[in-house]
Amino acid sequence: MRASIFPYALAAIVLLFNTAFVNTASAHGAADYQATEQSASSSATEENTDGFSFKARITGPVSVVSGDTVTYDNVTSGGEPPYKYTWSTPAFSSTAFKTSSVQLTAPDVDKPVTEKITFVAADTQMHAAIATLDVTINPRPDTGVCAGIPAWSPARIYQTYGEKVYYKGKMYKQNFYNINKDPEHHSADYGKEWLTGVPCQAGAGH
Repeated sequence: MRASIFPYALAAIVLLFNTAFVNTASAHGAADYQATEQSASSSATEENTDGFSFKARITGPVSVVSGDTVTYDNVTSGGEPPYKYTWSTPAFSSTAFKTSSVQLTAPDVDKPVTEKITFVAADTQMHAAIATLDVTINPRPDTGVCAGIPAWSPARIYQTYGEKVYYKGKMYKQNFYNINKDPEHHSADYGKEWLTGVPCQAGAGH
């Protein structure tokens, strides 16, 4: 069944989610959805006697800590490749949403919260498969030199020398103007976008 509207607009596709997909979430923190062939312009579904199937699955951690940057991948099968991809991650920071995998940075929270990641795969015949994954974001230990320091964000422009950020258990200070340069891989005592990180447990004076 074909439709006149191609389902790359995520908002329109998500409206179909509750009626078009059946949740078969696994015990490993990934969600599977089996889609019947459906139209992007209607919430109705249609059984396909030819055995059509189009599956999407998200893999990645289901529990993260504020400031963590983690990778989520998709497993897509069926349909008519090549596929087009769209991720919706309102609570997380990222710089790429149209790729098969996505790197996300968890926001600062003061108590555990659960946020949803949504992935949409669309094939060449205007079919869509949607997968969602609930991820719990936990507050990071607010101790040592990391106390009160915001988490690093890949979408933020860092242009103030000495600006502090938290990333993967360490405090880093800005050295050069940068954007989307994670401190772990772009830090050194000199010559890099970030100065060498200091473990959160370190004492005062850093």
